[in-house]
Amino acid sequence: MKHGQSIIFIKYSPDGQTVMTGGGHHIRLWDAATGEAIGPTIRYASGIDFASLTPRGDGIITVEHEQGDIRIRNISWLVGHDSRNQRALRALAATRRRITDDGLLETLPVEEWRAAVQKLVGGKTR
Repeated sequence: MKHGQSIIFIKYSPDGQTVMTGGGHHIRLWDAATGEAIGPTIRYASGIDFASLTPRGDGIITVEHEQGDIRIRNISWLVGHDSRNQRALRALAATRRRITDDGLLETLPVEEWRAAVQKLVGGKTR
């Protein structure tokens, strides 16, 4: 696991399958068994003073730095009992973004996105 910034907190999901790391302006989710990243980095413009997972593990509660706003972000589409490929497909399908080899978040052109989704589902689409 490589968070990419200083880590202020580490939290396990209630079921123990997901680890959340956070610090600065970023939160990352990880598969606890494999250490693989789950989905893209979640970014916050004003920074984060506190974060925690909801009791069911399907949301992130944050207190943002500048305004002190409390936010709950639904992550049920990203975590769960699915295979890593299913989580990657959901993240890719929902965001049309991926993490590059150098750790940057990029938005895919539509045709490249469609090809990536087809590859993840084994060439099958609806």
